[in-house]
Amino acid sequence: MYFTHKTNSYTSLLGTVLDAWFICSEEEMAKFMGLYFFMGVVNMPTIRHYWRRPRLHNYSLLQQVMSGRHFRATLKHFHAFNSLAIPQDNCGRLIRVCTMMEYLVQQFQDTYLPEEHLSLDEGSLEWKGHLSFHIYSTTP
Repeated sequence: MYFTHKTNSYTSLLGTVLDAWFICSEEEMAKFMGLYFFMGVVNMPTIRHYWRRPRLHNYSLLQQVMSGRHFRATLKHFHAFNSLAIPQDNCGRLIRVCTMMEYLVQQFQDTYLPEEHLSLDEGSLEWKGHLSFHIYSTTP
């Protein structure tokens, strides 16, 4: 897997070793990505809250898949691009995530094949963030 290779290369380039870190396998990276996507759906105040054991929010599945300490170590070392391959004259703001976006879009397209025509409009999506570039939407 691309992310496994880049994360392991980045960690060896840094030369840092944490007690919760070891060379990441493809299976561990798949678990990490699954947990990270889960965290995008289920919002908690901090990452540590997902591994707490209160009565109200007990996500024991997370604790069975990966320890919180190992997840945080993988998150710290996660790398999705080759910083040495970026041209010096590059001015694109999305250069660091382009490879990851292309990979994920391809994987999602290979996995999910909709059987009906689906559409979303701006009103159905909630956006509270700020973009540093402008998006112009022209209406026909």
